[in-house]
Amino acid sequence: MIVIHKILSLFKKLFKKKEDHFFTYELEEKDHYPRKFYIAHSIIHRAEVKRTCLKLQKIGIETVNPFYLPDGSWRPERPEIQKIDEGKMDPYFIPNTTKAREIVMADLKHIDEADGVIAIMKEASIGTAMESYYCSQVKKKPLFVVTEKFFKHAWIMTFATKIFKNEDQLIKWYKKTYLVGKEEKKVV
Repeated sequence: MIVIHKILSLFKKLFKKKEDHFFTYELEEKDHYPRKFYIAHSIIHRAEVKRTCLKLQKIGIETVNPFYLPDGSWRPERPEIQKIDEGKMDPYFIPNTTKAREIVMADLKHIDEADGVIAIMKEASIGTAMESYYCSQVKKKPLFVVTEKFFKHAWIMTFATKIFKNEDQLIKWYKKTYLVGKEEKKVV
């Protein structure tokens, strides 16, 4: 309970004047457009999101999935994902604090190296929320949220660059915004 009070106190200090502290990434027309996205999502929906990553790759988006490599194989630094996929391990069991920190720091590094985050929110997820906030408010990068359930959630409406109800809407918008008539654009 003390930890919750400390966190709330920190938020109160950070956001005394809300409008002075929130950052909203504005999409601009420039030579470089976002091509590499970290795909934030719940571990429970990893198989479905793996298929979504393949769709995004087909239109030229480089995806960084925290659980799998672009070809769909397991990330070597995340051997527990194979055990989870095989039903040999609980998806929310992390053996110790050191491993937990390694996972979080690796995910943050992936976000640092990406142009932005596509957050797929089919359910409430602590990790997805933290990654979304880190992208939007700390790194000041575009955050595209795909959610039907939380489409009108205050936090998502405040921090997302753009919100989509499904992956098909995201793909259609991305093609129209960045690809139509711009095939000759160089990817940076």
